[in-house]
Amino acid sequence: MEKQINIQVPEGFEIDKEKSTFETIIFKEIKKSESDKNKEMSDFLFEMFNKCEQRFTGEKEFTFYKGNKWIYQQDYKNGCLWVRYSLVWAVFEEKFNLNYRQIKDFIASWVETNTEWKGLTPERGFPDLCIW
Repeated sequence: MEKQINIQVPEGFEIDKEKSTFETIIFKEIKKSESDKNKEMSDFLFEMFNKCEQRFTGEKEFTFYKGNKWIYQQDYKNGCLWVRYSLVWAVFEEKFNLNYRQIKDFIASWVETNTEWKGLTPERGFPDLCIW
């Protein structure tokens, strides 16, 4: 009698058929091309921006909200684009495995390419440290 089992494969992985046996299942990470990864990151930022409501929150300052949580803040007075850590920045660290400099560079390039905002440097923003 043939044995059959169902296995839930974690997202981003596949079963390594060469190394797996019925008793031992080996998973291998599915490698994405750099262009696929960049498209996915870009799509993520578009999705986050499109779901936001913009509010004027101070002199030369616009804050973008999703519900009652701020997501981004354009701070022209200090030349910063504050990016909420827990909802945006951490996704780049955890899902896309980018470091601080890579995240900052990607968001800066994306903003320059896809918005009319000029002169803003992306920075991590932590909600419990912010007063807006």
